[in-house]
Amino acid sequence: MELTTPPIGMAPAPDLDDPNVLITMPAHFWLDGDAPNELGPATVSASDAGLTVTVTATLTGVTFSTGDGSEFTCTRAEIAAAPADPTAPPVCGHTWEHPSDDQPGGVYTVTATSHWAITWTGGGQTGTLDMDTDASLDVAVTDLPVHLVTGRG
Repeated sequence: MELTTPPIGMAPAPDLDDPNVLITMPAHFWLDGDAPNELGPATVSASDAGLTVTVTATLTGVTFSTGDGSEFTCTRAEIAAAPADPTAPPVCGHTWEHPSDDQPGGVYTVTATSHWAITWTGGGQTGTLDMDTDASLDVAVTDLPVHLVTGRG
């Protein structure tokens, strides 16, 4: 079994060539995965010489590090699909307070660390393991200049 963290989904989808993620505007996060080894639970069994071992991996949550020092954890249910309404407050999301232009490459690197609980049984024995996998996404965050015009009635 090969466990992975699927690509990070984000609304608005970041555009590095024409930054469209704005400071003070919330961004939604989820994981774009549909195979069992991407969001789990995933189960595999292997047999040899009369011994069968079964392993089950369950995604317990995902910790997002947003590149600006913030970090938060979302449940499997919160990251399993894109938001139905991207204009609603995010269930799993973040709001940047500063543009990314002073960061290396002019971007914040968002890292999603998937936390897996793994159980195994075989040969009359059982056990548990924990494992993490990572995915990342670069996000250019900008501000939107506002021009005030005076003297109009």
